Amino acid sequence: MRIALAGFLCILAVAAHAQDPQVTVELAEEETSVGQPIVLRVKVLVPSWMPDPPVFPEFETPGVMVRLPERASGPVSETVDGETWSGVQRSYRLYPLVAGRVTIPAQTMTVTYADPGESDPLFAEVPVDAVSFDAVVPPGAEGLSPLIVAESFSLEQSVEMSEDVAVGDAVTRVLTATIDGTTPVLIPSLTPPPAAPSLRAYPSDPEVTETEDRGVLSGARSERTVYVAQGEGEAVLPGLELAWFNLDTGAVETVSVPEVALTVLPGAPTPAEQESARWLIFGYFLAALLCAAAIWGINRLYGPRLRAAWQARRAQHRASEGYAFRALRSAIAGQDLTAAAAAAGTWAAHFPRDASGPLAAALSEVSAKRYGPDPVQPSRADWNALDAAVYEIRRNAKAATRARAAASNLPGLNP
Repeated sequence: MRIALAGFLCILAVAAHAQDPQVTVELAEEETSVGQPIVLRVKVLVPSWMPDPPVFPEFETPGVMVRLPERASGPVSETVDGETWSGVQRSYRLYPLVAGRVTIPAQTMTVTYADPGESDPLFAEVPVDAVSFDAVVPPGAEGLSPLIVAESFSLEQSVEMSEDVAVGDAVTRVLTATIDGTTPVLIPSLTPPPAAPSLRAYPSDPEVTETEDRGVLSGARSERTVYVAQGEGEAVLPGLELAWFNLDTGAVETVSVPEVALTVLPGAPTPAEQESARWLIFGYFLAALLCAAAIWGINRLYGPRLRAAWQARRAQHRASEGYAFRALRSAIAGQDLTAAAAAAGTWAAHFPRDASGPLAAALSEVSAKRYGPDPVQPSRADWNALDAAVYEIRRNAKAATRARAAASNLPGLNP
């Protein structure tokens, strides 16, 4: 009896174990490219039915993005030990974001199912096996950094600014990258720093949009930056070039946007600067008014005296030997015999004993040619000879004048 009872209990235990929910995990492939999905299928079967849906694991793992496409879950049924079991199958899409070996650790899931013949449901914590796969870099894309692997990839920019950018004005630049065949999470930062300290950048948070079409991801990353001009001069918003691997062609391609060159003009003055400029203009006006008043007062008090002194000084200058000598040379240079004769008389009066005779003789050389029996126009050589003679006459006359002055200052021989 004891042996029979033990055997019966073992049969019950095996039968009870055979009625536990069954969970199977399956990967569609053993490896995939970085950024490309690999399908993970999880199937849950129970011997009866499920009054509540099972609680599937999250499968969240560092470096892996998990997505549930449309219609990811569906009912299934299979024959187990000659009986029909029913359940649910869910398909996950796993996107590795970095290259390397990826391991989804073992987990558990809660399954609620009906106990045949009983009103209360059964709850079971069913283990889910660990799975692993490899995320690889496609051949030819090993040197890409950042690594962008997609079916298509494009880059464009838009710039909003006034026709004349001045200090204080804003320039808005929007860079947008669009990707197909993978998640836009793989798109790197798009905004390079400006190449001029005169621009201050105010970036907004990136906008990442993702769409799915029949299990294929695509999307875009948009970055908006406002640049405020801090100082006048030349400035540049640098261009951008990104290399990416095309899954359709198996080749590395590039996308780019050009740089944006700016000329920042001086800005409009601030109210404080305008007020300061008004006071500066008023100060200049007041200073000019004071100067004019001072000039008027000086002219009123000292004008007649100053004008008389100036006229006397001018008359003295015109009566000097140097002035007369320069007038004579000017007439000779202009080959004006009449003016030269008049100027010669004025100048010779300063040396009446020493210059009159030699000067008249020198002038007669030129006058004889002009007014003689066979009048001809004196040549340039004649006028140059007259000019040289005038210089010599002046030197001799001054020397004679100095000698007479020295002789008159000598003391008497017989005191």
